[in-house]
Amino acid sequence: MDTDGTSHTAMSLGISFLNKRKTFPCLGFLKALCMMSVLGLLALSGPAAAQVANPTMVTATATLSILAGPVNVIPAESTESHDAKNGMSLNVHDRIVTGPKAIALVTFLDGSTLTVQPDSDVEVKKAEVSDEGSRISIWIHLGTVWARVVSFVDPDSSFSLESNTATATVHDGLIGGRQNPDTSFICWTLAGDRGGPTSLDRFAAKLSYN
Repeated sequence: MDTDGTSHTAMSLGISFLNKRKTFPCLGFLKALCMMSVLGLLALSGPAAAQVANPTMVTATATLSILAGPVNVIPAESTESHDAKNGMSLNVHDRIVTGPKAIALVTFLDGSTLTVQPDSDVEVKKAEVSDEGSRISIWIHLGTVWARVVSFVDPDSSFSLESNTATATVHDGLIGGRQNPDTSFICWTLAGDRGGPTSLDRFAAKLSYN
C-alpha cells in the first residue's frame, strides 16, 4: 500500500506539475491578449475624448425671416444659390438675395434687425455679439436695406453698412443704405432718440470712404 500510495502520490504530483506547466503559457497569452485589448480601446478612445474635450462649435449669428418671397441664400465660401427657408440660421459671410417683390428680415443676436428690400444682394460681413455690446457689419453688393440698431452702453458697439466706396456706421437708431448699379452708394439715418422717429439726423451716422 505504501508503494501504491507512493506511486499514486508521485503520479498525482507529476500530473499536477504538468498541468501547471501547461497552464502558465495560457495565462500569459490571456494576459497579453487583455493588455492588447485595453491598449486598443485606449487608442480608439483617445481621439474621441479629444473631440469631446474640444468640440467644434458652429454658432449662428442671425435668423432669417421671409416677409415676401422669393428669397435666396448663398452660403459662405460658396457661389451656389439656394432657396431660403423662413426661420433659418445665418452665419458670417452668408449672402441674402431678394427677388423683384421679395423682402427679408434678418434678426441678430443682440436684437438689431436688417430689412432687405426687393432686388438686393447683401452679405453678413461681421457679427460679434456679447453681453456688453456688438459689432455688426453688412456688405451691400446691390440694392437697399434698412437697419434698426439697438443701443448699448459700450461706446465701441456699432452697426455698419458697407459698400465698395463707403461705410456708414451708427451706434443706435435707424440707418438705411443703397448700393446702386452704377457703384454709387447712398445712406441715410432716422434717429428715434433725437427729435422723434421720423426726423432726419444727418450726424447720426459716421461716413467713411473706402
